[in-house]
Amino acid sequence: MFPTVRSHLEYQDFVTQQLKTYYVGGILSLQNSDWILIEKLWLVDLSRTFSLLKDTFSSQGPCPHDPADLLRSYILMHLTGTFSVTKWVTALRRIPLFAVLSGFLPGKTPGIGTFYDFFAIARYNKAKTKHVIPDRLASYCLVKKYLSKIQEIEINNVFLQRQEMLLAVGNRFENICFCFAGLENPLSISKYRYAHFFSTQFERIFFKQIKKIDTILASGDSNAIREMTVRSKGVLHADQITMFPSRINTDIFKLLDRNEIRQKLGFSPGTTIIVTTGRLAPLKGWKFMIDSFKLFRSKISSDTLLFFIGEGEDYDSILEYISDNNLAEHVILAGKKSQVDVALFLNAADLFIMGSYKEGWSTSLMEAIACGVPACVTDFSSASEIIIEGENGFVVKERREDLFVEAMMKSVKLPRPVRNDVVLRFAADKLKEDLLKHWPLL
Repeated sequence: MFPTVRSHLEYQDFVTQQLKTYYVGGILSLQNSDWILIEKLWLVDLSRTFSLLKDTFSSQGPCPHDPADLLRSYILMHLTGTFSVTKWVTALRRIPLFAVLSGFLPGKTPGIGTFYDFFAIARYNKAKTKHVIPDRLASYCLVKKYLSKIQEIEINNVFLQRQEMLLAVGNRFENICFCFAGLENPLSISKYRYAHFFSTQFERIFFKQIKKIDTILASGDSNAIREMTVRSKGVLHADQITMFPSRINTDIFKLLDRNEIRQKLGFSPGTTIIVTTGRLAPLKGWKFMIDSFKLFRSKISSDTLLFFIGEGEDYDSILEYISDNNLAEHVILAGKKSQVDVALFLNAADLFIMGSYKEGWSTSLMEAIACGVPACVTDFSSASEIIIEGENGFVVKERREDLFVEAMMKSVKLPRPVRNDVVLRFAADKLKEDLLKHWPLL
């Protein structure tokens, strides 16, 4: 449902009436510094905020707050020198002036989840994750267009990670190394529904091309590699493919002072923080994770928050599901974040979870373990290679919420930081050395 928006003049009338109610003839009074804030927000017209963000709102679900009020509150948060959403939500509930200047009725201010949802919406643009022309098709066409110019550079050694790039390049270079970033047919799991109709033909053409490549690597475990060779119908064999795990930046994803980071992010010591990272898509099992989180909350006494860090085509569906389950204040879509910010959230977390149906060699899971946070994940490719049961987390073999929650309960009790040497050996600074062991250059 779209929000009820008001003009700037209506906002000014609201502020006038509410200030009279709370600050005229009562025990509350305004200080000189308060008038500076009042003047600044009185003059700033934010009434067009919704028109700018309209495409990011769903026509279904409960009526949201006017985004102008949330943006105004965000501005006021910084004007008052507050840089923690958690602390700001508390201030809105405690100080009527801050609620009124934001545009909220005192006692009816939004919670933490509402603010994080707004920040994600304000940054979210479907074009970032779903272009009109699929990026795989665009990349293929661009490589084909400029291939002759690329060849003029006289490159002998070419490293590729995407199937359409190999189809575009063909056999134009002497020494090609292809590394599967994931072992699924990319069209069968595409965000574009029509792509599924071409998946079988696409993979048949791809396998025909890759059999000519001498060096083939795969970011996936032995089971995933075996499944892929079966799909190739005899074109590829497991002994032709070398397992080559993804790499992580251990200069960023490393152990940090947890208490310091939690204070920086505004998390109270008694709050249980659960984090998951990655694309917001069906394949990532977001419904399973939310359902498990809801059950998990019912079993512990402390306040609990689940942060989804990332963006994707299922944003609106997830938001609606969160609302339908009355979890808006507890499940937060934090949007896309820089690697540095992701590392902060991971270090602050009590638990990292993943509910994926399919993965390659999970970079997200490796980053979490590198930060010393225990993990509870479903049984996807590479999970059992990264997780050491009972030491850095648990892998749940069956997709049952009760079993997953049981593993979550055990995971949060593991000593921190958890064992992470299993992933530190895949640091990005070792990539060149490890790659050249399998791929001799010309």
